Amino acid sequence: MNALTLQSFKTKPSGPQARLGCGLPLLDGFLGGGLPWGKLVEWGAPTGQEGWSLILPFVAQASRKGLCLWVGAEDRRQPFAPSWIQAGVKPERMLFLGCAKPLKEAKEVFPHPLVRLILLDGPKGLRNEDLAYLSTQARLTGKLILLVRPHFLSEKRGNVWAALRFNGWRRQRTGDWVLRCLKGPLAAEVRLPAEGGS
Repeated sequence: MNALTLQSFKTKPSGPQARLGCGLPLLDGFLGGGLPWGKLVEWGAPTGQEGWSLILPFVAQASRKGLCLWVGAEDRRQPFAPSWIQAGVKPERMLFLGCAKPLKEAKEVFPHPLVRLILLDGPKGLRNEDLAYLSTQARLTGKLILLVRPHFLSEKRGNVWAALRFNGWRRQRTGDWVLRCLKGPLAAEVRLPAEGGS
């Protein structure tokens, strides 16, 4: 076991219920206090449906606690920094990595103790053993790994290694945001009013 791995055990949140809240009472209440540290969470945020608006508050809170790593494909869209900053994300605490093979190219960063949140934005070609690796890394290091998909996740089948699976989007007709839990011990759905869900 190397020094980074040993250090990561000292820096991970303690207690079985340690969670990353987003600061929106309705959403945090739905999630039992927030997203659980030490878990792999899969999130469907369909392109054009503003699903990232539900993710960014968690990134903002995580960026106050440590470094956050965004990993995305080089040929896909990159984060729009002004909208992340407007959501409260601390840019000096964000690392951005565009790569073709995220598990291969970013693997050394995953166990680093200062990185608290890892966002895998739309990775392609993940195999079952890759998902098992991500789940194990989250558990061993106490990190929260968010696997964000650019489409709705299926309610019938999906990632068995994710502790929680969600679809998040904005209803165009009403402007409300919806977070639907597909896997996990939560109520089926929460709706947040367009003004922020407080």
